[in-house]
Amino acid sequence: MESQRKRPKMSDTEVRISRSTLTVPAAGAAGPLAVAMIRLRSATPGPSGLMIHGYGGCKEEMLGLGLHLCETVASEMVLIDLPGHGGSDGEFSADSVFRAMRHIDEVYPTLFAIGHSIGARICLGASSAAIIAGICPPLRPDILEGNKEVARSLRQRRVRETAPYHGLTEILERFGESIGTHRPVLLVRASSDLVTVRDALHAWANLPEVTDGGIIRGVNHVDILSSPQLAEIVSGWLRDSLDVGNR
Repeated sequence: MESQRKRPKMSDTEVRISRSTLTVPAAGAAGPLAVAMIRLRSATPGPSGLMIHGYGGCKEEMLGLGLHLCETVASEMVLIDLPGHGGSDGEFSADSVFRAMRHIDEVYPTLFAIGHSIGARICLGASSAAIIAGICPPLRPDILEGNKEVARSLRQRRVRETAPYHGLTEILERFGESIGTHRPVLLVRASSDLVTVRDALHAWANLPEVTDGGIIRGVNHVDILSSPQLAEIVSGWLRDSLDVGNR
């Protein structure tokens, strides 16, 4: 059941916020999976988008950027908690993530998808959206490398999984080092970012389908999501890519 409230106006576009739970049906030995969601809806016509947070994160971290996009570009944004995160149940694993993504694609087909960190890799590898914006995507499954900076950024204590970092490394191993798509892709990273993220943008920046959104200065792997510069880069790229006029 959805709970709804109106968001106070911050622009000429009013956005309605609702929270709900999507049940992913049982599959074989795996039982049903509850995925917690936030839906942002505007009365102004436009495309719809999916947003996926990073490892140890939650849908609320994507809310500020989602509201900006719903006010400027989109008619609807769907923000989810990955399995094993936030209000979603189950464990964080490749199987649970791919199950959830297949069902979300069926129930909420979206024209574009935006992901942060491992959420960006999941959008690139498991979403059917026509275009993808990847914020700080990691490249390799050896993401940890004994680095304390990485451990702080990834916030493993918030993740429910069979062993620390198991779901993260399993998903990255499944995807490999390929960008995994020939769709239009925007890539952006933070100035104080993880080595594996810098490696990803270095490996993919010259691909014909990729737009290099640049480096957001003065932010790190996590707080990039609150950057006004990031919001403008992503919304501007979406407007140009989808031929959506200014509001």
